[in-house]
Amino acid sequence: MYCKFIFSYIAIIALLSGCSGGGSSGSSDTDSSSSINNSTVSASTSAEVPVRQAANVVLSWPIPAKREDGSALPLASISGYEITYQGSVTQLHIINIQDPQTTLFQLSALAPDHYEFVIFAYDTNNAVSQPSPTVTLKPEDFPML
Repeated sequence: MYCKFIFSYIAIIALLSGCSGGGSSGSSDTDSSSSINNSTVSASTSAEVPVRQAANVVLSWPIPAKREDGSALPLASISGYEITYQGSVTQLHIINIQDPQTTLFQLSALAPDHYEFVIFAYDTNNAVSQPSPTVTLKPEDFPML
């Protein structure tokens, strides 16, 4: 059963570097970008190969205010959210958030990869919304070592 909430957007609002202390941030309705200066590590062939590092990723979304039919969606009718994401080499991850007022979620130490994120809302009757627009994070969006 679909509840047909409307998500206007989700965004990756921050891409924070891992343990080295540097970082970058960015936001977009479709992807995120990094503005770290290029770093390189010498490979055994003496060619310079850029190395990316794991990062903390913060997802943000608005609380849905209406249903697809245009009727109001009171906050009291929302039970929570489900974040789904998958990398190119990882299995599907599902995170259940049972607080309807939550609009931020941080994923810690996400390895550099191509990821796609989608959020669903569900109401007090366990009806699930259509997915939010997909947000993509690319390997080149991760900070350099």
